[in-house]
Amino acid sequence: MYPGSGVDDPSIIGGYITTGAISGSVLVFVNFLIGVAIYYPFVRMLEYLKDARNKKNLKALNEEVLSIETKFKTRIIDRYDIVGNLARILSKDMMYDLHYTNNFFLEYQPQVSSEGKVVGAEALLRWRHSKFGLIIPPVTILIAEESNFIEELGNWVIKNSCAQLARLRNIVDDDFVLSFNLSAEQLKKPKLVTVIERNISEYGLRPTMLKAEFTETAAIDNSMVTQETISNIHKLGVKLAIDDFGMGHSSLLYIKEYAIDTLKFDGALVKDITYNKDSQDIIGSIVKLCDTLNIDTIAEFVETQEQRDVLRSLGCNIYQGYYFSKAVPEKELIDFLKKDHYN
Repeated sequence: MYPGSGVDDPSIIGGYITTGAISGSVLVFVNFLIGVAIYYPFVRMLEYLKDARNKKNLKALNEEVLSIETKFKTRIIDRYDIVGNLARILSKDMMYDLHYTNNFFLEYQPQVSSEGKVVGAEALLRWRHSKFGLIIPPVTILIAEESNFIEELGNWVIKNSCAQLARLRNIVDDDFVLSFNLSAEQLKKPKLVTVIERNISEYGLRPTMLKAEFTETAAIDNSMVTQETISNIHKLGVKLAIDDFGMGHSSLLYIKEYAIDTLKFDGALVKDITYNKDSQDIIGSIVKLCDTLNIDTIAEFVETQEQRDVLRSLGCNIYQGYYFSKAVPEKELIDFLKKDHYN
């Protein structure tokens, strides 16, 4: 304590007051530096270990979710292990981030025709967690579904996609189409059609400039709610696309039942298109059928000119992938739209 105060003062000033000399302040400052020098490496090591543990846990969660997508469905959020604990942490943080931070955002991957024209883009959800970094979309969607947040998160994607399209209207043609994704659980929500309709009206959009994408897994849901929802979305004038077509529960019956406007080929077919005859035959035959039904086909994961050239020779004339562009923020999308592309 320094005289008359009755208060402990470990500061540099306190050192002077206690000793009545500058040397007291110097001693306090030196002691402080020694303390920092001693403990700083331990603090850094602790941070390093926590970061390494977080990365390890996130990797385990990613692997578990991707495994579930191809094997079976379970509620990860109810498990009491490392994966389940992390899932509950992400669940708790999800709605806070959605409402109070900019950690959720959209990126856009352009879709380019064989003539080099940008005919559309796909809006892709991203979540950059403050502690765990970028969360892969399958994990984000699964956490949202298991936490009953999928409706609110999906509505956020729809609203922001529509807002983005409104901002692009002065630099794109009327035949430009912005796609957004719907999960199987979203398609079971009765209010989905109303949300889409309200945002179209709010932003003054042409419905045909929007496209709702859903996977084959969502399409095979035979519930009346899902079928009615898909039908009513199409009645709004919004286009429909089946994503990842050709390697899952494929059935060309979906084309007829849901009045599909676009089929997007599964990436596994596209990746080996240059050397796999079966992939070439599958894509070629589906393209021919779609041509007769006036349905567009889009090839995703196009990463090389050789892939693009083979797809074009098979009649597939719209492409999406790293050969043209990765998914980019709004500013980079606008720059991309203003450039000449590939012929």
